Amino acid sequence: EDERDDESGVDTEDELQRVESRQKKAAGEESSVKEEDPYGGSTDENTDAEAEEDHPIPELPDFLKGKHFFLYGTFPNNERRLLLRYIVAFNGVIEDYMSEKVQFVVTSEGWHESFEDALMENCNLNFVKPAWIYAINERQKMLPYQPYTVVP
Repeated sequence: EDERDDESGVDTEDELQRVESRQKKAAGEESSVKEEDPYGGSTDENTDAEAEEDHPIPELPDFLKGKHFFLYGTFPNNERRLLLRYIVAFNGVIEDYMSEKVQFVVTSEGWHESFEDALMENCNLNFVKPAWIYAINERQKMLPYQPYTVVP
């Protein structure tokens, strides 16, 4: 161990990479590719984020600026994630719970009895289908939400 310190001048980064590649070998991962990686085979999870940083981010249209959304219930497939992405991309605000700020409740479950109570407390609520958000994205312009409302 002392020899390594002399030769690399206490280079803890190298030391960490060695330990990391040993652990990966022990875990039975392919380490041949990982060892050539200048980042020491850092996790694969953030590679997408790193790739995106290289390109300038285009200005996103702010169709939903000033609008507050609440996603209610369960959504099929990866729909919740997609909706969150579009709403944030178009400058909308996602609320974590049904607060008085919420104007649009997005749901793919149809009318729910609790919506009536919510309306009693906040008469500005609109219950809309996810299709409204998708349509805005497809047409790249703000569209009226009325054709997409969820009604009892």
